[in-house]
Amino acid sequence: MHNTRHAILITLACCAATHAQWNAHVAGIPQPQVGGTPFPRSADVAVDPTNGSVWIATDDGGASGTYGPATLTRFTNNTFTPHTLPDPVFGIELDIDDYGTPTYVARAPGNFVTSGVYIEPADVIEQTQQPILQTPAFPVIDYAVDPQGIPALVNFNQSGFNFTRYDVASNDWSTTPHLFTNPELQPSFRSPPAFDFDPQGRPVVAYLSVQNTAVVLRHEPLHGWRPISSNKPANNLYGISLAFYADGSPLFAYGNQQGQIVVTSLDEYLIPTTQIVDQATTRLLPDALAVNPATDSPSIAYTAAPSPFSDLMLATLQPTGWSTTQLPFSAGRANLAFNDEGTPYIGALITRPAGQDFVQSYAVITNDPDLHLPGDFNHDGIYSADDLDHYANNPTDLETYDLDRNGEIDPNDHLVWLRIYNLTSPGDINLDGSVNLLDLSILAANFDQPGSYAQGDLNLDASINLLDLSILASNFTANTIPTPATASLMTLALLALLALHRNQPKQPEPQP
Repeated sequence: MHNTRHAILITLACCAATHAQWNAHVAGIPQPQVGGTPFPRSADVAVDPTNGSVWIATDDGGASGTYGPATLTRFTNNTFTPHTLPDPVFGIELDIDDYGTPTYVARAPGNFVTSGVYIEPADVIEQTQQPILQTPAFPVIDYAVDPQGIPALVNFNQSGFNFTRYDVASNDWSTTPHLFTNPELQPSFRSPPAFDFDPQGRPVVAYLSVQNTAVVLRHEPLHGWRPISSNKPANNLYGISLAFYADGSPLFAYGNQQGQIVVTSLDEYLIPTTQIVDQATTRLLPDALAVNPATDSPSIAYTAAPSPFSDLMLATLQPTGWSTTQLPFSAGRANLAFNDEGTPYIGALITRPAGQDFVQSYAVITNDPDLHLPGDFNHDGIYSADDLDHYANNPTDLETYDLDRNGEIDPNDHLVWLRIYNLTSPGDINLDGSVNLLDLSILAANFDQPGSYAQGDLNLDASINLLDLSILASNFTANTIPTPATASLMTLALLALLALHRNQPKQPEPQP
């Protein structure tokens, strides 16, 4: 069986992973969310098999169906390089072929679906001139690229689904409908399908049916679409994800009403083996399940509770069964991909509470030992005030210190470090996420003296003075809503520091 044939490799991989630190490399600006509800946007992550670069596709479409800007961002050498799509979209899917070409499909205005590719030599996004097909307002759709680089997609409707594929000979897209003759195989539309090509290049679709079964269909060259698995009915399945072992055998995962993740693998004889991975989990995304190519062992990225923000989890199949790891992040959704060496990359919407609201950012999360956190200038694996002191000591390395990638090292890089990498505001001396009396007391204790960021040097000029006090005061309510008593204390503290500064004895002027 698949869970034992690579026992030694799996064990070695798992042991190596336990010693690596998980880091979140943030792509884009954190977005504040009102009222404690996240703004649902889409994201997808994929790994370039030719060079190990990680690509993440994000869009700003909302629950109301609005269309917004979308970005393909490449993450390599600790650097994010964003590429904005030519036109606004809603919803985006990303895949990379065996030659390293990132290709995306997205919903375009007018209920059309469009596609595009990233052209490496020109460093541009090239979008198709004409939409691929027209769909209902919110098509149930997934997208994949076959091993030869030919993109395709499936979109479901009440009677079946359309399989649309790019035809190289005609330089156009062709659509073939598939109708459900068996009513029990009709989709439920509770969650999007999972669609991909197996290692032999055969398209495979997995979805949830109206009979609460997980259905897997594979397209055979001589027979068309044929069901290869339909598990027993269960109560309310949620989300489905699809992956393949190296020999092409499929496996799929879904969540059920009991809060369990269920994984079913099919061997070369299509004999199913079903296992329970974890409890108290939310629904899966179509790309949450992936097989590590170095060990031929599956893993699943998911969140630990059906809430907007919960613990990010990674489950890996070991010889003794599934082992789960809680990662040090709170996330709303997650996709998983591996590079050829078996390093996992999780594309996730990570979140952090900020008062009654939330701040969220897209991030690539990995335990790759060759990567360090951007902004972790002392390379100790964490963000701390010591990093800002490194930054303040006359940095000249643009690749390291130019965090906003504008070609120069300036105060805005300091803001990027605070707002994007630490999700906090200027004035947060102890870096606890709030600008409050704790920070003011640190500054007061070191006022009018030379010092470091941890002592209150907020503008990084090596002195703690009124300039730093002004920064703290202007951001004092950024993450904290002060009570009247707190506001009064803040006022008194400011007045006291001002008086202290004014009453400092003047240095005698030098005698001529």
